[in-house]
Amino acid sequence: TLAPTQPPSKQRQQPAQDAVVGPCCGVRLPRALCLHGFRSSSDILRHQLAPHLRACAAAVEWVFVDAPRRATGPAHDGAFAPLDTYEWCGAVGGPFDTAWRDEDGLADSLAALASHGMFDGAVGFSQGGALATCIPTRWLALFSTVPPPAGRASSALDARASFHCYDPAEEGAADCARVQRGFDAPSVALHDEGHRVSARADIVAAFCTFVDAAVASAASGL
Repeated sequence: TLAPTQPPSKQRQQPAQDAVVGPCCGVRLPRALCLHGFRSSSDILRHQLAPHLRACAAAVEWVFVDAPRRATGPAHDGAFAPLDTYEWCGAVGGPFDTAWRDEDGLADSLAALASHGMFDGAVGFSQGGALATCIPTRWLALFSTVPPPAGRASSALDARASFHCYDPAEEGAADCARVQRGFDAPSVALHDEGHRVSARADIVAAFCTFVDAAVASAASGL
C-alpha cells in the first residue's frame, strides 16, 4: 500500500500541463518523463523526487504529467487529501488496495503519454513505473514499481539501462523483484521505508549515479 508522504500544500485548481524542471538553455536537453503513482499527481511526485533531482549533476528536462483520468476513489488511508489526484488505470471507484490492478483506462493513458513526444528516459513510482516500462526510452528509473499490464511485458530481457528501488519487506516486494528480473543488467538500491519514493541519502546518491551514467552513455551513443 502507498505510504503517505508530505504532499505539496496547495491544491491544484485545474489539470496540469507538462510540468518541466530543468535549466533553460539554447541546446536540447535529454528529456525524462516522470509518472506518478495510483491516485497521486505530478505535483506530489515532483515533491517526492525533489531531493533526487536537485542532486543530479546531469542536465535533464524532467517532464511531470498527470494521468488523463481523475482519481475515482481515495488514495491509501486518505493520503494527499484535499489535493487533486489522478489514476493511470483501475477499477472505477474500487478500493485503493485492489483497484489499481484493473486495466480500465489504460489505453487512454498510453495514448495521452504518446502525445507528449519522445523521451530519452523515464522515472516512475508504483503504477506510474509500470506505465514507464511501456514507453520507448533508453533508460528507466523505477521506484516500487508493479509489473506492466498483461501482454505488454516482453518475454525477452529488457536491455535498457534500469534503476530499481524498493523495500524488500514492502507488501508489493515480489512484484518489484519481478519487474527487476525482466531487465538484463538492473541497478538496484534497497531501503527499509515501505512503499514510497525513498529520499534516504544513499538512495538519492544511487539514483544520481545511475542517471548521470545513463545520460552520459546516451550522449556518447553507447
